[in-house]
Amino acid sequence: MSLDSFDEPVESNEGLIVTFNPPLYLQRQMWLLNALTREKVRSVLDIGCGEGNLLHCLTEPSISVLPPEKFQVLDELYIDTVHGLDPSLKDLQYTLQRIAPNHPNSSSNSSNHHYDSVTTKWDDSDLGDSWAPAQQPRWTPLKVSLWNGGFENLHYDMFGADKVDAFIATEVIEHLTVDNFPSFAPVLLGHYRPRLILLTTPNYTYNQRFHPPDEPSLTGYPDPTGRTQRVFRHHDHKFEWTTEEWESYCIENAKEYGYQVEVGGIGKAIEPDPWSRESVIGFATLTAIFRRIDHQIIEQSSVLSRLSQSPKPTLLATHIHQPHPLSLEELSIPPNPVHIYKAVQDALIDNRCRSSSLRELWKTREVVLKCKGDVKYLAQAFEVGNFDAEEWNIRDATENGWEIEVTWNQFELPPEVETHSSPTLESTEDEDMMMVFEDTNDDITLDWFPSEKDGIGTSNIGEGWGWGVPIETFNWGEAN
Repeated sequence: MSLDSFDEPVESNEGLIVTFNPPLYLQRQMWLLNALTREKVRSVLDIGCGEGNLLHCLTEPSISVLPPEKFQVLDELYIDTVHGLDPSLKDLQYTLQRIAPNHPNSSSNSSNHHYDSVTTKWDDSDLGDSWAPAQQPRWTPLKVSLWNGGFENLHYDMFGADKVDAFIATEVIEHLTVDNFPSFAPVLLGHYRPRLILLTTPNYTYNQRFHPPDEPSLTGYPDPTGRTQRVFRHHDHKFEWTTEEWESYCIENAKEYGYQVEVGGIGKAIEPDPWSRESVIGFATLTAIFRRIDHQIIEQSSVLSRLSQSPKPTLLATHIHQPHPLSLEELSIPPNPVHIYKAVQDALIDNRCRSSSLRELWKTREVVLKCKGDVKYLAQAFEVGNFDAEEWNIRDATENGWEIEVTWNQFELPPEVETHSSPTLESTEDEDMMMVFEDTNDDITLDWFPSEKDGIGTSNIGEGWGWGVPIETFNWGEAN
């Protein structure tokens, strides 16, 4: 179920405006992507994927083949399998287009609601010297499957026994019916037991931020189940937890089903609350990361009886995103180190500097192509004993492989290059001086670093995910 469509502003009785920057849905997405990256997840099931916002992000290619451990320090996901599950066939029809291979040479066949496997073919002839985001090569294959059904329709053959690393249900649990809700934790944590489960849900306590204290809200939606007198953010919500209730729910189920859980929150308004309630109301969105405790045996008889009455989900599509053909040659034809050195030299000349980190060199199209998308070949070319010590100097005093610095001792600009048009960055002990290559991926630059002042207040959040996004303003009834 898509929650983005629920972001419709509704005026509060006092007209209190709440603004999130970045928008709240992006903050949730950043939190999810950071968690998946930090936990080194390779396969994902998105329960309630809706119109595919998260799935679309997960289908973006990584910058390289899965690198050696020393290079796994960037905010980079290496996903090989993605599943999306949703009960809304209407939403899934839109998602089908978003998860399809987007290269101009891709093709698809369809019959009614089922799509045959889709593959991608590559043609680099018109890509120029660098890649736009939509043209970033894929170096490992990706399988994306879309399913029609709810969490109660899952079946163990497809998603159990560690077939999927992480289950995600973001802004989903609050929409479950009173009949289905009791099965949510037993099915996910007790039966399928993935290594990781990520949940988000609205914080009921934060709703008071939209109106003055001690005054009832004149808008919002009364609890449709009739169990409480609460006013919810959206007409389809069946549950909204306070911070304390959410923590209790998560800890109780983690203990019962053999998980450790980390509870947190996302999203604070950029405007100060006129009544200084920030410390009381907390965050707009509640989060939870469940990490499985291995080798713990869970009694599943009651869960299995519930699942036996549910039909299996319907497979709507399987898209196969094929890797660049150079990557397919990797095992049989290793790259030629001479070609790698030449590509590095050309990159240094183009950028008018004699030194560069491997991270900056990897932004150059020819360097990546000559390495067949695998940074280990770039690193091997500059290992001691593999290069001409008179021509190259290497500084490798870091645990981060991307920060290995390469210096071309014989660097010299061609006579036709106008050196005065751009400053030359020499090798220097001043670490603030560094080469910056032209980066065509402007929409995914790492220019925003989450912190508590940005409305993210859980230790789960790492640095690095951010986009140049517009400020989003919410009124009461909107922020989900």
